[in-house]
Amino acid sequence: PAIVCEINPFAYSILGYTLIQLVEYMQTYNYNAYSLVNLKTKVDISKINELTDVVFLSPAHKKK
Repeated sequence: PAIVCEINPFAYSILGYTLIQLVEYMQTYNYNAYSLVNLKTKVDISKINELTDVVFLSPAHKKK
């Protein structure tokens, strides 16, 4: 399924995690982040510096 996610980079540091860890975790399930405005535009989560909404999609979902 598609996963809509609000990413707050400041919360990750407070919790002791990094955005890179989120990327790596989601990639273990073959999910990549995309813009909610344009589902064809990938989002580089490691470069997010403000509250941002993304949608995680798997390759199987992108084929539909």
